[in-house]
Amino acid sequence: MNEEARKRIQRARVQLTLDKRLVFFASLVLRLKAEECSTIPTACVDNVTMRYNPDFIMSLPPESVITLIAHETMHPALGHPWRLSGRDHGAFNAAADYVINGMLEDSGLPPLPHWLRDRKYDGMSAERVYEELIEQSEEKQEEQNAKSKQSAGECQEPQAPSPEEDTDGQPDDDGDTRGGDDSAPDNSGDATAAGDVPPTEPTLQDALESSDASEQDWKAAVAEAANAARAAGTLSLSMERFAEDVTQTRVNWRAELQQFVQCIAKADYTWYRPSSRYLPRGLFMPSLRSEQMPPIVVAIDTSGSVSNKELGMYAAEVNSAIDAVTPERVHVVYCDTRVQHDETFEAGEQVELHPHGGGGTRFSPVLEWVEAQGIQPAALIYFTDLWCSDFGSEPEYPTLWMTTDKRRTAPYGVTIPITEV
Repeated sequence: MNEEARKRIQRARVQLTLDKRLVFFASLVLRLKAEECSTIPTACVDNVTMRYNPDFIMSLPPESVITLIAHETMHPALGHPWRLSGRDHGAFNAAADYVINGMLEDSGLPPLPHWLRDRKYDGMSAERVYEELIEQSEEKQEEQNAKSKQSAGECQEPQAPSPEEDTDGQPDDDGDTRGGDDSAPDNSGDATAAGDVPPTEPTLQDALESSDASEQDWKAAVAEAANAARAAGTLSLSMERFAEDVTQTRVNWRAELQQFVQCIAKADYTWYRPSSRYLPRGLFMPSLRSEQMPPIVVAIDTSGSVSNKELGMYAAEVNSAIDAVTPERVHVVYCDTRVQHDETFEAGEQVELHPHGGGGTRFSPVLEWVEAQGIQPAALIYFTDLWCSDFGSEPEYPTLWMTTDKRRTAPYGVTIPITEV
Protein backbone atom coordinates (compact mmCIF):
# COMPACT_ATOMS: atom_id res chain seq x y z
CA MET A 1 0.00 0.00 0.00
CA ASN A 2 1.18 3.48 -0.86
CA GLU A 3 1.08 5.15 2.55
CA GLU A 4 1.62 8.66 1.21
CA ALA A 5 -1.33 8.35 -1.21
CA ARG A 6 -3.52 7.07 1.63
CA LYS A 7 -2.54 10.06 3.78
CA ARG A 8 -3.36 12.43 0.93
CA ILE A 9 -6.81 10.92 0.69
CA GLN A 10 -7.31 11.25 4.45
CA ARG A 11 -6.12 14.87 4.54
CA ALA A 12 -8.37 15.78 1.62
CA ARG A 13 -11.41 14.22 3.32
CA VAL A 14 -10.70 16.14 6.53
CA GLN A 15 -10.17 19.43 4.68
CA LEU A 16 -13.37 18.92 2.72
CA THR A 17 -15.44 18.29 5.82
CA LEU A 18 -13.95 21.34 7.62
CA ASP A 19 -14.46 23.82 4.78
CA LYS A 20 -17.60 25.84 5.57
CA ARG A 21 -18.17 26.47 1.86
CA LEU A 22 -18.50 22.73 1.28
CA VAL A 23 -20.91 21.78 4.05
CA PHE A 24 -23.06 19.89 1.54
CA PHE A 25 -20.24 17.38 0.95
CA ALA A 26 -19.18 17.06 4.60
CA SER A 27 -21.37 14.15 5.68
CA LEU A 28 -21.64 12.58 2.25
CA VAL A 29 -17.93 11.90 1.77
CA LEU A 30 -17.78 9.95 5.02
CA ARG A 31 -20.29 7.44 3.64
CA LEU A 32 -17.69 6.08 1.22
CA LYS A 33 -14.76 3.89 2.16
CA ALA A 34 -11.47 4.65 0.40
CA GLU A 35 -9.59 1.70 -1.06
CA GLU A 36 -6.35 1.55 -3.04
CA CYS A 37 -6.59 -0.16 -6.42
CA SER A 38 -3.59 -0.12 -8.77
CA THR A 39 -5.44 -1.78 -11.65
CA ILE A 40 -7.54 1.29 -12.49
CA PRO A 41 -6.04 4.37 -14.17
CA THR A 42 -7.49 7.05 -11.89
CA ALA A 43 -10.46 6.50 -9.55
CA CYS A 44 -13.91 4.96 -9.54
CA VAL A 45 -16.84 4.46 -7.21
CA ASP A 46 -19.76 2.23 -6.42
CA ASN A 47 -22.31 3.03 -3.75
CA VAL A 48 -20.06 2.04 -0.83
CA THR A 49 -16.40 2.33 -1.88
CA MET A 50 -14.21 4.84 -3.69
CA ARG A 51 -11.23 3.11 -5.29
CA TYR A 52 -8.17 5.05 -6.37
CA ASN A 53 -4.89 4.50 -8.15
CA PRO A 54 -2.13 5.72 -5.77
CA ASP A 55 0.06 6.96 -8.62
CA PHE A 56 -2.81 9.09 -9.88
CA ILE A 57 -3.40 10.52 -6.41
CA MET A 58 0.29 11.40 -6.09
CA SER A 59 0.17 13.20 -9.47
CA LEU A 60 -2.56 15.60 -8.29
CA PRO A 61 -2.12 18.80 -6.29
CA PRO A 62 -3.82 18.63 -2.85
CA GLU A 63 -6.77 20.83 -3.89
CA SER A 64 -7.52 18.52 -6.83
CA VAL A 65 -7.64 15.50 -4.51
CA ILE A 66 -10.47 17.29 -2.67
CA THR A 67 -12.28 17.78 -5.99
CA LEU A 68 -11.75 14.13 -6.89
CA ILE A 69 -13.30 12.91 -3.63
CA ALA A 70 -16.25 15.25 -3.99
CA HIS A 71 -16.74 14.13 -7.60
CA GLU A 72 -16.77 10.44 -6.74
CA THR A 73 -19.13 11.05 -3.82
CA MET A 74 -21.67 12.80 -6.02
CA HIS A 75 -22.25 9.75 -8.24
CA PRO A 76 -24.09 7.72 -5.58
CA ALA A 77 -25.38 10.89 -3.92
CA LEU A 78 -27.25 11.81 -7.10
CA GLY A 79 -28.44 8.25 -7.54
CA HIS A 80 -26.57 7.64 -10.79
CA PRO A 81 -25.92 3.94 -10.07
CA TRP A 82 -29.66 3.32 -9.71
CA ARG A 83 -30.59 5.52 -12.66
CA LEU A 84 -28.44 3.57 -15.13
CA SER A 85 -31.50 1.54 -16.24
CA GLY A 86 -29.83 -0.53 -18.93
CA ARG A 87 -28.05 2.38 -20.63
CA ASP A 88 -24.54 2.15 -22.01
CA HIS A 89 -22.25 2.37 -18.96
CA GLY A 90 -19.55 4.48 -20.57
CA ALA A 91 -21.90 7.03 -22.12
CA PHE A 92 -24.04 7.37 -19.01
CA ASN A 93 -20.95 7.77 -16.83
CA ALA A 94 -19.76 10.56 -19.13
CA ALA A 95 -23.18 12.21 -18.91
CA ALA A 96 -23.08 11.96 -15.12
CA ASP A 97 -19.61 13.53 -15.14
CA TYR A 98 -20.88 16.53 -17.09
CA VAL A 99 -23.63 17.06 -14.51
CA ILE A 100 -21.38 16.60 -11.47
CA ASN A 101 -18.52 18.74 -12.75
CA GLY A 102 -20.87 21.65 -13.35
CA MET A 103 -22.05 21.40 -9.76
CA LEU A 104 -18.49 21.21 -8.40
CA GLU A 105 -17.43 24.24 -10.40
CA ASP A 106 -20.50 26.09 -9.12
CA SER A 107 -19.39 25.22 -5.57
CA GLY A 108 -15.96 26.76 -6.14
CA LEU A 109 -13.91 23.56 -6.42
CA PRO A 110 -10.97 23.61 -8.85
CA PRO A 111 -11.22 21.42 -11.97
CA LEU A 112 -9.50 18.08 -12.36
CA PRO A 113 -7.16 17.53 -15.34
CA HIS A 114 -9.13 16.86 -18.55
CA TRP A 115 -12.51 16.72 -16.87
CA LEU A 116 -15.74 16.76 -18.82
CA ARG A 117 -17.34 20.19 -18.63
CA ASP A 118 -19.78 21.92 -20.98
CA ARG A 119 -21.97 24.80 -19.87
CA LYS A 120 -24.71 23.87 -22.34
CA TYR A 121 -25.51 20.92 -20.06
CA ASP A 122 -26.00 23.06 -16.96
CA GLY A 123 -29.32 22.31 -15.33
CA MET A 124 -29.83 19.06 -17.22
CA SER A 125 -30.24 15.62 -15.71
CA ALA A 126 -27.76 12.85 -16.48
CA GLU A 127 -30.48 11.14 -18.53
CA ARG A 128 -30.98 14.21 -20.72
CA VAL A 129 -27.22 14.68 -21.25
CA TYR A 130 -26.95 10.96 -22.07
CA GLU A 131 -29.54 11.25 -24.85
CA GLU A 132 -27.69 14.21 -26.36
CA LEU A 133 -24.32 12.45 -26.21
CA ILE A 134 -25.74 9.33 -27.86
CA GLU A 135 -27.41 11.40 -30.57
CA GLN A 136 -24.20 13.34 -31.23
CA SER A 137 -22.24 10.09 -31.37
CA GLU A 138 -24.68 8.63 -33.90
CA GLU A 139 -24.48 11.77 -36.04
CA LYS A 140 -20.69 11.65 -35.96
CA GLN A 141 -20.74 7.99 -36.97
CA GLU A 142 -23.07 8.79 -39.88
CA GLU A 143 -20.70 11.53 -41.04
CA GLN A 144 -17.76 9.15 -40.86
CA ASN A 145 -19.69 6.52 -42.81
CA ALA A 146 -20.58 9.10 -45.46
CA LYS A 147 -16.93 10.16 -45.74
CA SER A 148 -15.89 6.53 -46.00
CA LYS A 149 -18.36 5.88 -48.83
CA GLN A 150 -17.29 9.03 -50.63
CA SER A 151 -13.61 8.07 -50.36
CA ALA A 152 -14.38 4.58 -51.59
CA GLY A 153 -16.21 6.00 -54.60
CA GLU A 154 -13.22 8.16 -55.53
CA CYS A 155 -10.81 5.23 -55.56
CA GLN A 156 -10.04 3.74 -58.98
CA GLU A 157 -9.35 0.35 -57.51
CA PRO A 158 -9.44 -1.08 -54.00
CA GLN A 159 -6.20 -1.01 -52.05
CA ALA A 160 -5.32 -3.05 -48.99
CA PRO A 161 -4.45 -1.02 -45.90
CA SER A 162 -0.81 -0.79 -44.99
CA PRO A 163 0.32 -2.52 -41.79
CA GLU A 164 0.65 0.88 -40.10
CA GLU A 165 -2.99 1.82 -40.72
CA ASP A 166 -6.03 0.91 -38.67
CA THR A 167 -7.60 -2.31 -39.91
CA ASP A 168 -10.89 -0.52 -40.64
CA GLY A 169 -9.09 2.08 -42.76
CA GLN A 170 -10.63 4.91 -40.70
CA PRO A 171 -8.11 6.71 -38.51
CA ASP A 172 -9.39 8.81 -35.66
CA ASP A 173 -10.54 12.17 -37.06
CA ASP A 174 -9.07 14.31 -34.32
CA GLY A 175 -6.34 12.00 -33.16
CA ASP A 176 -7.72 12.08 -29.65
CA THR A 177 -6.44 9.08 -27.73
CA ARG A 178 -7.35 10.37 -24.33
CA GLY A 179 -9.31 7.81 -22.46
CA GLY A 180 -11.66 8.53 -19.66
CA ASP A 181 -12.77 7.01 -16.43
CA ASP A 182 -15.14 8.09 -13.75
CA SER A 183 -13.10 11.04 -12.57
CA ALA A 184 -10.85 12.34 -15.32
CA PRO A 185 -12.52 11.63 -18.60
CA ASP A 186 -11.61 13.79 -21.48
CA ASN A 187 -11.59 17.54 -21.56
CA SER A 188 -9.98 20.54 -19.94
CA GLY A 189 -11.99 23.14 -21.82
CA ASP A 190 -15.65 24.02 -22.00
CA ALA A 191 -16.74 21.25 -24.34
CA THR A 192 -15.60 18.06 -25.97
CA ALA A 193 -15.71 17.64 -29.72
CA ALA A 194 -19.26 17.17 -30.96
CA GLY A 195 -20.37 13.59 -30.71
CA ASP A 196 -17.53 12.38 -28.51
CA VAL A 197 -18.67 9.91 -25.88
CA PRO A 198 -15.46 9.15 -23.98
CA PRO A 199 -14.83 5.51 -23.17
CA THR A 200 -15.13 4.84 -19.47
CA GLU A 201 -14.66 1.79 -17.34
CA PRO A 202 -17.94 0.34 -16.03
CA THR A 203 -17.69 2.00 -12.63
CA LEU A 204 -21.45 2.29 -12.17
CA GLN A 205 -22.19 -1.33 -13.00
CA ASP A 206 -20.67 -2.62 -9.79
CA ALA A 207 -22.92 -0.36 -7.76
CA LEU A 208 -25.97 -2.23 -8.98
CA GLU A 209 -24.61 -5.42 -7.48
CA SER A 210 -24.12 -3.94 -4.01
CA SER A 211 -26.83 -3.76 -1.37
CA ASP A 212 -24.70 -2.35 1.46
CA ALA A 213 -25.96 1.18 0.86
CA SER A 214 -29.39 1.54 -0.70
CA GLU A 215 -30.80 4.28 -2.86
CA GLN A 216 -33.05 5.35 -0.01
CA ASP A 217 -30.03 5.62 2.32
CA TRP A 218 -28.35 8.02 -0.07
CA LYS A 219 -31.55 10.02 -0.60
CA ALA A 220 -31.84 10.51 3.15
CA ALA A 221 -28.18 11.52 3.34
CA VAL A 222 -28.59 14.04 0.51
CA ALA A 223 -31.63 15.56 2.22
CA GLU A 224 -29.65 15.97 5.45
CA ALA A 225 -26.66 17.43 3.60
CA ALA A 226 -28.87 19.89 1.72
CA ASN A 227 -30.53 21.04 4.96
CA ALA A 228 -27.14 21.56 6.62
CA ALA A 229 -25.79 23.55 3.67
CA ARG A 230 -29.01 25.54 3.42
CA ALA A 231 -28.77 26.48 7.10
CA ALA A 232 -25.16 27.54 6.59
CA GLY A 233 -26.12 29.60 3.55
CA THR A 234 -23.74 27.71 1.27
CA LEU A 235 -26.14 25.67 -0.87
CA SER A 236 -25.66 26.84 -4.46
CA LEU A 237 -28.56 27.03 -6.90
CA SER A 238 -27.35 24.00 -8.85
CA MET A 239 -26.91 21.97 -5.66
CA GLU A 240 -30.39 23.02 -4.50
CA ARG A 241 -31.89 21.91 -7.80
CA PHE A 242 -30.19 18.56 -7.87
CA ALA A 243 -30.86 17.88 -4.20
CA GLU A 244 -34.55 18.29 -4.98
CA ASP A 245 -34.17 16.08 -8.03
CA VAL A 246 -32.69 13.28 -5.94
CA THR A 247 -34.95 13.46 -2.91
CA GLN A 248 -38.30 14.00 -4.61
CA THR A 249 -40.40 10.97 -5.49
CA ARG A 250 -40.19 10.23 -9.17
CA VAL A 251 -43.47 10.24 -11.05
CA ASN A 252 -44.15 7.45 -13.51
CA TRP A 253 -45.14 9.86 -16.25
CA ARG A 254 -45.93 7.10 -18.70
CA ALA A 255 -48.51 5.63 -16.34
CA GLU A 256 -49.88 9.11 -15.60
CA LEU A 257 -50.26 9.81 -19.32
CA GLN A 258 -52.10 6.52 -19.80
CA GLN A 259 -54.39 7.24 -16.85
CA PHE A 260 -55.18 10.76 -18.09
CA VAL A 261 -56.25 9.54 -21.52
CA GLN A 262 -58.28 6.67 -20.11
CA CYS A 263 -60.05 9.00 -17.67
CA ILE A 264 -60.95 11.32 -20.54
CA ALA A 265 -62.35 8.34 -22.45
CA LYS A 266 -64.44 7.24 -19.47
CA ALA A 267 -65.76 10.79 -19.08
CA ASP A 268 -66.99 10.87 -22.68
CA TYR A 269 -70.64 10.21 -21.77
CA THR A 270 -73.86 12.16 -22.20
CA TRP A 271 -77.14 12.20 -20.21
CA TYR A 272 -79.11 13.54 -23.15
CA ARG A 273 -79.44 10.05 -24.62
CA PRO A 274 -79.97 7.37 -21.95
CA SER A 275 -78.17 4.07 -22.36
CA SER A 276 -80.49 1.52 -23.96
CA ARG A 277 -78.59 -1.22 -22.18
CA TYR A 278 -79.91 -0.18 -18.75
CA LEU A 279 -83.43 1.19 -19.60
CA PRO A 280 -85.12 -2.30 -19.56
CA ARG A 281 -83.88 -2.62 -15.96
CA GLY A 282 -85.48 0.69 -15.04
CA LEU A 283 -82.10 2.41 -14.75
CA PHE A 284 -81.51 5.84 -16.28
CA MET A 285 -77.76 5.81 -17.18
CA PRO A 286 -75.70 7.97 -19.55
CA SER A 287 -74.56 6.62 -22.89
CA LEU A 288 -71.38 7.13 -24.85
CA ARG A 289 -71.51 10.09 -27.23
CA SER A 290 -70.01 7.92 -29.94
CA GLU A 291 -68.15 4.68 -30.37
CA GLN A 292 -64.98 6.71 -30.72
CA MET A 293 -63.57 9.53 -28.66
CA PRO A 294 -63.50 13.02 -30.15
CA PRO A 295 -60.12 14.08 -31.52
CA ILE A 296 -57.09 14.57 -29.28
CA VAL A 297 -54.66 17.43 -29.87
CA VAL A 298 -50.97 16.79 -29.15
CA ALA A 299 -48.86 19.97 -29.06
CA ILE A 300 -45.05 19.98 -29.23
CA ASP A 301 -43.08 22.94 -27.93
CA THR A 302 -40.39 23.30 -30.61
CA SER A 303 -38.65 26.30 -29.06
CA GLY A 304 -36.07 24.24 -27.21
CA SER A 305 -33.80 21.37 -28.22
CA VAL A 306 -35.75 18.13 -28.35
CA SER A 307 -33.68 15.16 -29.51
CA ASN A 308 -34.93 12.62 -32.03
CA LYS A 309 -34.81 9.97 -29.34
CA GLU A 310 -37.02 12.05 -27.06
CA LEU A 311 -39.50 12.66 -29.87
CA GLY A 312 -39.57 8.96 -30.62
CA MET A 313 -40.20 8.22 -26.95
CA TYR A 314 -43.02 10.77 -26.74
CA ALA A 315 -44.65 9.39 -29.91
CA ALA A 316 -44.43 5.84 -28.61
CA GLU A 317 -46.10 6.79 -25.32
CA VAL A 318 -48.82 8.81 -27.05
CA ASN A 319 -49.55 5.85 -29.35
CA SER A 320 -49.64 3.50 -26.39
CA ALA A 321 -52.02 5.78 -24.50
CA ILE A 322 -54.50 6.29 -27.35
CA ASP A 323 -54.53 2.72 -28.68
CA ALA A 324 -57.05 1.64 -26.06
CA VAL A 325 -59.43 4.57 -26.52
CA THR A 326 -59.39 5.03 -30.34
CA PRO A 327 -60.01 8.77 -30.79
CA GLU A 328 -61.47 9.84 -34.13
CA ARG A 329 -58.13 11.39 -35.00
CA VAL A 330 -55.02 12.90 -33.46
CA HIS A 331 -53.96 16.41 -34.42
CA VAL A 332 -50.26 17.11 -33.83
CA VAL A 333 -49.34 20.79 -33.63
CA TYR A 334 -45.77 22.17 -33.57
CA CYS A 335 -45.48 25.60 -31.98
CA ASP A 336 -42.80 28.05 -30.82
CA THR A 337 -44.11 31.65 -30.84
CA ARG A 338 -46.69 30.57 -33.44
CA VAL A 339 -48.01 27.36 -34.92
CA GLN A 340 -45.35 26.28 -37.39
CA HIS A 341 -46.90 23.07 -38.69
CA ASP A 342 -49.66 20.58 -38.01
CA GLU A 343 -50.32 16.96 -38.93
CA THR A 344 -53.43 14.81 -38.66
CA PHE A 345 -53.47 11.08 -37.95
CA GLU A 346 -56.70 9.18 -38.46
CA ALA A 347 -57.98 6.50 -36.08
CA GLY A 348 -55.67 3.50 -36.15
CA GLU A 349 -52.70 5.38 -37.66
CA GLN A 350 -49.45 5.53 -35.72
CA VAL A 351 -48.48 9.01 -34.58
CA GLU A 352 -45.05 10.16 -35.76
CA LEU A 353 -43.48 13.45 -34.71
CA HIS A 354 -41.70 15.72 -37.20
CA PRO A 355 -40.85 19.02 -35.43
CA HIS A 356 -40.95 22.42 -37.12
CA GLY A 357 -39.86 25.72 -35.60
CA GLY A 358 -37.12 26.76 -33.21
CA GLY A 359 -37.90 30.30 -32.07
CA GLY A 360 -39.25 31.57 -28.75
CA THR A 361 -42.17 30.16 -26.76
CA ARG A 362 -45.92 30.90 -26.58
CA PHE A 363 -48.67 28.45 -25.71
CA SER A 364 -51.78 30.46 -26.61
CA PRO A 365 -51.32 30.04 -30.40
CA VAL A 366 -52.15 26.34 -30.04
CA LEU A 367 -55.42 27.16 -28.29
CA GLU A 368 -56.20 29.73 -30.99
CA TRP A 369 -55.42 27.17 -33.69
CA VAL A 370 -57.78 24.62 -32.13
CA GLU A 371 -60.57 27.20 -32.05
CA ALA A 372 -59.89 28.40 -35.61
CA GLN A 373 -60.04 24.81 -36.90
CA GLY A 374 -63.40 24.27 -35.22
CA ILE A 375 -62.04 21.27 -33.34
CA GLN A 376 -63.73 20.17 -30.14
CA PRO A 377 -61.01 17.93 -28.70
CA ALA A 378 -61.40 15.40 -25.95
CA ALA A 379 -58.13 16.77 -24.55
CA LEU A 380 -54.96 18.70 -25.31
CA ILE A 381 -51.62 17.07 -24.42
CA TYR A 382 -48.72 19.57 -24.51
CA PHE A 383 -45.05 18.48 -24.38
CA THR A 384 -42.93 21.42 -23.19
CA ASP A 385 -40.43 22.71 -20.63
CA LEU A 386 -43.07 25.29 -19.51
CA TRP A 387 -40.62 28.20 -19.86
CA CYS A 388 -43.25 30.71 -20.92
CA SER A 389 -45.87 32.95 -19.30
CA ASP A 390 -48.24 33.13 -22.28
CA PHE A 391 -50.66 30.32 -21.47
CA GLY A 392 -53.77 32.00 -22.83
CA SER A 393 -57.19 31.50 -21.23
CA GLU A 394 -58.01 28.08 -19.85
CA PRO A 395 -59.94 26.12 -22.49
CA GLU A 396 -63.09 24.14 -21.79
CA TYR A 397 -61.43 20.85 -22.70
CA PRO A 398 -58.98 19.05 -20.34
CA THR A 399 -55.32 19.99 -20.71
CA LEU A 400 -52.30 17.89 -19.79
CA TRP A 401 -48.86 19.51 -19.61
CA MET A 402 -46.01 17.00 -19.96
CA THR A 403 -43.01 19.03 -18.82
CA THR A 404 -39.29 18.34 -18.94
CA ASP A 405 -38.74 20.82 -16.09
CA LYS A 406 -40.26 19.49 -12.88
CA ARG A 407 -39.74 22.84 -11.13
CA ARG A 408 -42.50 24.49 -13.15
CA THR A 409 -46.27 24.03 -13.11
CA ALA A 410 -48.88 25.30 -15.57
CA PRO A 411 -51.54 27.69 -14.20
CA TYR A 412 -54.34 25.33 -15.26
CA GLY A 413 -54.84 21.75 -16.31
CA VAL A 414 -52.74 18.83 -15.06
CA THR A 415 -48.93 19.09 -14.99
CA ILE A 416 -46.84 15.91 -15.07
CA PRO A 417 -43.01 16.03 -15.00
CA ILE A 418 -41.25 13.77 -17.49
CA THR A 419 -38.66 11.96 -15.40
CA GLU A 420 -36.83 8.66 -15.67
CA VAL A 421 -38.36 5.87 -13.60
